[in-house]
Amino acid sequence: MYKYLESFKEAREVVLPCLYLPPGTELPKNNGSRTKSDATSESKKLARKKLRVSALTLPGVERAVAKACRFLRVPRPSVHAFVSPEAGRNAYCIMQNDEPVIVFGSALIELMNEDELASIAGHEIGHFLLPEAHLLSNPETKDGRIHCRAAEITMDRIGLIACGDLHSACKAEMKLMCGLKEPHLRPDVTAFINEARENFDGTYLDEEDATHPPAQLRLRAIVEFANSDACQRSWGLEGGTPIANINQSVSALLTQQIDRHILQAITKDLKMAKAWLYCLCRCNGIIIERHQLNSFNPEVDEEHLQKAWTSLSGFKTEQIEIHARQRFTSSLEKSVNKAPDLTKKLFNFIQTEPYLEKIREIIS
Repeated sequence: MYKYLESFKEAREVVLPCLYLPPGTELPKNNGSRTKSDATSESKKLARKKLRVSALTLPGVERAVAKACRFLRVPRPSVHAFVSPEAGRNAYCIMQNDEPVIVFGSALIELMNEDELASIAGHEIGHFLLPEAHLLSNPETKDGRIHCRAAEITMDRIGLIACGDLHSACKAEMKLMCGLKEPHLRPDVTAFINEARENFDGTYLDEEDATHPPAQLRLRAIVEFANSDACQRSWGLEGGTPIANINQSVSALLTQQIDRHILQAITKDLKMAKAWLYCLCRCNGIIIERHQLNSFNPEVDEEHLQKAWTSLSGFKTEQIEIHARQRFTSSLEKSVNKAPDLTKKLFNFIQTEPYLEKIREIIS
């Protein structure tokens, strides 16, 4: 992992249990690269146009950032924080190579109290502390956006830990959705979650193109995480539901409400590529079991495999391999356009398994 994280070992122990990844995710060994600029240099540039957070100029914001740092075990001087009107009702983290730089929108500051703002600060600091959450995030692809949404679930968890109060974290989410605060907003979390149960039935497809989950689903995920052993432990408490169980629940929620349609669409061609790979192996005398093909997602069932093989039965023996290879190549071309990250797993599987050497020669 990145060298800068060596300076944040204690914070990493706090945030690592927060990591949520979609089922079947395998993080790449190559972690990419960080920007070459450092936080001090970037802060000097920002200070010319934005107001630096300090106890003298922005005491309330300073207390919120300091609280987030305290709960996350991050030295306050390591976090460079600014307020800017351009950011509006948002906040963001500038990913430097040594320390986090976060920017709050002025409208966001007006909307939140200090505890709520601490959850926002923790969320943004989390982007810096836990880069694993972003390794597969790509807003340009459908499967990449699944990982973008998962990353936001992770950061919301870090935000909850950073503010130390479930009610405050939930209120922050509700305020971000409507842009209102008390007395106009009555932050009834139960009513908010019940609305999500009534209105989210997995039939709306526009959420699939978003990099952030809907606010109602994020709030449900926050509430579930608050009951986890990972969250309770970070606050010095005992007990709680195992985080693995919480992750399964969140996965089921996101799959049912948002991801299932897109997963069906983007994995159709990849499943067929697996089936044609099975056929290529079979006509070359190579035994490949279904559990080997399903060592990575998406899983292909026996019906897919046998249907593909049966479709080749009408060709002469010397033509079966040719047609299997052509169909395998065609399926891969379609799959790589729809689900590049998932398709890479199939490429890697073929390249690394010793018994597939002959297949590599055939499709090279």
